[in-house]
Amino acid sequence: MYWCDWGSNPKIEFANMDGQNRQELVTRGLYWPNGLTLDDLNNRLYWVDAFLDVLEYYDFKLHKITTLLEDGILLHPFGLTSIDDKLYWTDWYNPVVYEADKKTASNANILISGLSRPMDIHAYDRNKTLPGKDLIQTQAVTIIDHHSFSLLHCFLLLCSLKNYEKRKLLIAESIRLIG
Repeated sequence: MYWCDWGSNPKIEFANMDGQNRQELVTRGLYWPNGLTLDDLNNRLYWVDAFLDVLEYYDFKLHKITTLLEDGILLHPFGLTSIDDKLYWTDWYNPVVYEADKKTASNANILISGLSRPMDIHAYDRNKTLPGKDLIQTQAVTIIDHHSFSLLHCFLLLCSLKNYEKRKLLIAESIRLIG
């Protein structure tokens, strides 16, 4: 398991699932690290920092930290998730959900707007079954909105994932219906 600590010495740590073998992974260049998301396919751990306004990742193979985005559209990033070749994050100062390519994040754009103050976001891979859940034919994105304390749970049909515009419309429609 991985977690981030703001504290007097901000850091990102990891440990076995039983809490044993606790170790520090990232101890420099952090202030308010948030939104950890693990990319198993590329062996990376991504995070955003709400104070430094950066989107970064740690490469487990190279043991190297890479900054994908600095400042610019990152005003106060908070939640972060990844699925397939995309990253999604929330921002408190610009209440939207962004989407960007995992490799460079240079193509970041607003995917969902009109939220109050989105806090966290989670994506679920259709090929990985969660305990008690059957997600074989769907992908899901959950957005936690701070002001309404509502969960916006949007299921994306597998057939629509290939077409970006259809996926964007499905998310927007799901939020309109649920919200």
